Amino acid sequence: MNSCLAVIICPLLLLTGCVTSPNSIWNESQIEGSWYVPKENEDEIYDLTFDFNSNYSLFLGPYGNFGKYELATDSLIVESVSDAKFVFQIEEITDSKLVLKYISGGETNPSFEDYFESNNRLILKKITEKNDLIVNRITFSSSVCFGTCPSQALEVDSVGSINYIGGAYSEFEGAGFGHLPEEILKSIFRSVNSLDISEIKEYYESPWTDDASYYLKLELQNKNQPIELESYGFGETPSELALLLFKLMKITQVVSLKHTSLDSLNLHDKNLSEKVFFEEF
Repeated sequence: MNSCLAVIICPLLLLTGCVTSPNSIWNESQIEGSWYVPKENEDEIYDLTFDFNSNYSLFLGPYGNFGKYELATDSLIVESVSDAKFVFQIEEITDSKLVLKYISGGETNPSFEDYFESNNRLILKKITEKNDLIVNRITFSSSVCFGTCPSQALEVDSVGSINYIGGAYSEFEGAGFGHLPEEILKSIFRSVNSLDISEIKEYYESPWTDDASYYLKLELQNKNQPIELESYGFGETPSELALLLFKLMKITQVVSLKHTSLDSLNLHDKNLSEKVFFEEF
């Protein structure tokens, strides 16, 4: 049995496991990676995107839930925090395509229906790695929003050492440090290498207000200048970038942090704490 985590965008996240049934005809290695259904009309706010590795999966879409998932026989089963279960039949997996047939679940929050092809099928394309970038350091911050988005900032280096500052609505408040598990670091680096560097913009916006703002700085061994950008929500953010930002936003779910004083953090960006808002509304 492999331990893994399934995540679907939601303010509340819990660490849970993934189970692969002995009768399953699929395994984690076959679905590992990032997959998406591109938005095709105005009813679809986001690309519908899944990301799997041996320890967790992410789902990004216009709505969201969170819970453990299971591979059983020919099915993918995702259990949300509201105890609803999303059941998909896995019809096909190739190096470039994942076909899921929606069976049941999520009637009170149907996140997928706008993306269905015929017979309730989701036909997802594989997001491929486009680069061979070597990461020296990642700097990230996210802001509060109209709801309970966490205000936080962090630095991650090439070996997974992390310095973290949590403010309003963050699950880890104050200054902390730790080390990312190897599979999490690999997943983050995979998302970095999935970015289309030549098309990266300095700013992405969304056609609405009251969302969170995200800041990202990538310092790369094989690039003279860092890549720096901001994104207001994910409305116009490419799927690959949205996945990376979301993984960093939920980093406290997958790393054990130890509290320390802000002055004790070995920060490369000495002004990082200025990006964090500490009072809840």
